[in-house]
Amino acid sequence: MASTEHLLVSKVIQTGDMSEILNAGIRPDHFNGEWADIWLWVINYWNEYQTVPTARAFKQEYGDTKLINTESEPFAALIDELYKEYKQQHIQEAMTEAVTVLKKKFGLKAIVDKYGN
Repeated sequence: MASTEHLLVSKVIQTGDMSEILNAGIRPDHFNGEWADIWLWVINYWNEYQTVPTARAFKQEYGDTKLINTESEPFAALIDELYKEYKQQHIQEAMTEAVTVLKKKFGLKAIVDKYGN
C-alpha cells in the first residue's frame, strides 16, 4: 500500500496543482523519510520554474520511485491523512520521551508498580 506522502506527491504532479497544498501549509517536515526530501525538491522546482514538476522531470530526478494513479483521491482527504499521521507521530515521540524522563526520575519499578506493564 502506498504511503500518504507518495499519494500526495503523485497527486500534485499528476494534476499540476499545488494550490490546495500550499493553502493547507504543508511543509517538508510533515513528510516522513525520503518523502521530506522529495517534497522539498517539488517545492524548489515550483519556486524556480513557477510550475509543478512534470512526470518526466520527477522520473529523471527519482527514477526508482513511480507515481501512483491518484485520480480518485481528493486533495482534502490526502491533506487530512497527512496531518493526522504527522500528529500521531509527534504524539508518539512525545510519549516515548516522557516515559524515558519518568524512568530516569522515578525509576522503572515505581512506574510499573503504579501503572502496570
